[in-house]
Amino acid sequence: MQLTKNRPSMILIIILTVLFGISSLENAAASDKRDYQIKQNDIYVEINRDGSADVTQQVRYQFTGNYHGVFIVQDTKGLGKINQIQVAKDNFPISHLLKRPELYFTQAENVGQSDQILSLNDYLKYNDVFFQPNTNADGEKAQGDYRIVSSVPDKAKAQVITYHYHLSAVAKRYLDTGEINWKIIGRSWERKLQQVRITIEIPAAKVKQSLWVHGAKYEHRVWDKHTATIRLTAADVDQYLEIHLLFPKQVIDKAPLHASKQLAIAQKQEQKIAGVEQFFIERHPVNYLIVAIILMLPFGIYGLYWLIRNRQNLIKRGHVSEHLHRFDLPSLPPVQAASIYQSSLKDNTGMIPLATELAALQLTGNIKVEGELIKWEKGTADDSKFVYFLTHNYGDENNQVSLKQVKNDENNTLYNHWLSAKDEWSSLGEKDNPAKASFDNFSCIYFLGVAFIAFLCLGLVTNGFSIGLLIRALTRVSEIMIIGFMLSVWQPFEKIEKLLFKKYDFKISCCLYSYILGIIVCLLFAVDSFSHSSIGIFGLSFKTISQPVIVGILICGLGLQALNMFVDYRYVSYSKKQYQDLVEVLQFKQMIHDIGRFNKKQLPDQTLWGEYYVYATAVGETSEFIKGLEKQFGINLVEENLNHQLQGISANEWGIQHFANSIISNSEAKAVNNSESSFDSSSGGWGSSGGAGGDSGGGAF
Repeated sequence: MQLTKNRPSMILIIILTVLFGISSLENAAASDKRDYQIKQNDIYVEINRDGSADVTQQVRYQFTGNYHGVFIVQDTKGLGKINQIQVAKDNFPISHLLKRPELYFTQAENVGQSDQILSLNDYLKYNDVFFQPNTNADGEKAQGDYRIVSSVPDKAKAQVITYHYHLSAVAKRYLDTGEINWKIIGRSWERKLQQVRITIEIPAAKVKQSLWVHGAKYEHRVWDKHTATIRLTAADVDQYLEIHLLFPKQVIDKAPLHASKQLAIAQKQEQKIAGVEQFFIERHPVNYLIVAIILMLPFGIYGLYWLIRNRQNLIKRGHVSEHLHRFDLPSLPPVQAASIYQSSLKDNTGMIPLATELAALQLTGNIKVEGELIKWEKGTADDSKFVYFLTHNYGDENNQVSLKQVKNDENNTLYNHWLSAKDEWSSLGEKDNPAKASFDNFSCIYFLGVAFIAFLCLGLVTNGFSIGLLIRALTRVSEIMIIGFMLSVWQPFEKIEKLLFKKYDFKISCCLYSYILGIIVCLLFAVDSFSHSSIGIFGLSFKTISQPVIVGILICGLGLQALNMFVDYRYVSYSKKQYQDLVEVLQFKQMIHDIGRFNKKQLPDQTLWGEYYVYATAVGETSEFIKGLEKQFGINLVEENLNHQLQGISANEWGIQHFANSIISNSEAKAVNNSESSFDSSSGGWGSSGGAGGDSGGGAF
């Protein structure tokens, strides 16, 4: 299908493209001449016996263009008070810096709560290193946010900044356990952290300990229950990473005692999270089915509501009556019969009505067809606006034109007249039952909503809600659908779609098919990205696609398609009058198809064969009509009568269709040529255990 023929698909593609462009603004903003990356973030935490922690965070920046300063954000909510804020700019390992901190670290100065009086650049004129408490550093005016700022050389290409501070209550002591529950990496970083290394040192504890990690995908963790060192590494962190650690309360015997028991509560909480994780990653048919049923339930409720509300407006399909034989001609004009039949086929090429109109004009003597020549003999444009236009605008002085002369001009005049003719014919067979159409429209919208919600849920279980997560989910679905729609209008894939869905050309069919195509292409990108890291994988992988929530979407889509097919089998999309007309056309088609098996007395008189030929063209049974007559009356008699009645046209079973198709191809050729010129799903953790520590973050300016 050429894109110029498929206006609804083109409009939808444009809308999705615009939507995708808007959702990609955050990436586009980082693609100008001024950009930076955070190559590595090393975090070293030393837990003290009083529950406090000394935190050292070393961030490695890579700049493109001129930057003046960088900052990190630490939310102290649930972590006590922050003090002893220091910054170092030397490129040494953390262990080296901490041996002689007085040589390398500079005490940060408090410049106050408000960041509205002066910009960060202005503050740098007076303070090389400073911090701002209780700011909206991470986008929310939350009490406890601290933004620690440091200047960098304007022309620096790489810079290592080490931040050091003391948090007074990171570890909590309860009656039965000690606990650290901390979002040590937050969502407030302006750039993805390409590599994260975390080391946590706690006082010696040789008895059983428990460690859980949530959020961003971690690649490696080292922890021995007989030691007091925990090491974690993570790559491409753009969400959060939370640690939840239980250990003997004696480890922090000097910390304040909370008069409650936490061990059972924490373990139960982690078991719930583990259960959710297991459900979302376990590739089990039952899990797929549960997700699909849950996704389908709201639509099922809507379907019942729709059926009850519209039961008076729905026309039931009469399958038996559609297959009866009608020996009389339909009561409709030939072109209208052709338009209704074409509409029932979900075909928008216009070939059937055009072929029918040519046959009707030939029968009435308005035109004469000889080989590839068509000549206007009599009548006015009212008899056929499009054919009249062809012969009088592209023909010679005798209004005779050949197929070779029927070529589109630079102004697409011929193509525009052809579109006008198609629109007129489409209106003759137009569906007119909004109750049925609403079901199909809602199915399509619902499927898109399910796809979006599913991708959003993948992030929500991991991250909690955020605007960035909403945008990422929207981006994922937009990417998939745009790719799928672009492929689905390509002729080879369009043929596959028609083969799969046949006459059930619902909007949900197109939507589901495009979604599957998009998923497949994204997966191919994912496979290729193993060898070509520069190619994006759209946040998809085989592991992601095999998760129950994603498979559930596809099952849900197939369920929506099945429901639409069932509704289409039971009810028609036409008004009562139009369905009666369609039944006439289908009954006549059935008779023409079986004409070779009837008694001759039941067949039309020879003087009417030309009229039957026109209507046989309208229902796509020209071949069967001629073969049936030849079987009953012989080839010579049929050819003689049809040639005479059709003003010399050959009684060729494919002649009129071929002629019409050639006109259409020539009409569209120029127009098509002109048109041709002119949240991250890779997360490995699932769910937050409610880490007491607020998000961290950072950026540059």
